[in-house]
Amino acid sequence: MKQATARLYIRFGELPKDGKSRVHTSGEPCVEEAGVSVYRAIEANGVYYPELPEESNAAGISDYFRYLMESHSNVYLVTGDLLWLEGHDREPLLANPVVVADLTHIYRQTNKQGGKR
Repeated sequence: MKQATARLYIRFGELPKDGKSRVHTSGEPCVEEAGVSVYRAIEANGVYYPELPEESNAAGISDYFRYLMESHSNVYLVTGDLLWLEGHDREPLLANPVVVADLTHIYRQTNKQGGKR
């Protein structure tokens, strides 16, 4: 019998205590979302990567690459209940998110002289 597996997502930053992400403009929160914003996770060669949402807007594309290239946030592999609503940047939103693994080491440069990123 085939066992069902939970869909996995990547979250940049800590899970909000109230379960709702906030959209920031000029560094200030301006909109509360219906759940926690995440990216769908794609697994390749034992590593999980975030998937850019389809038909992303300019802000979403900018955030995506900023998270990958410049983020100092912790990065988590999470699961949860997918909401029918999308986030401000067309990203998936989760209710009841649960951290499955800490992926921060994959997204941080460990050695400034040619080390892994």
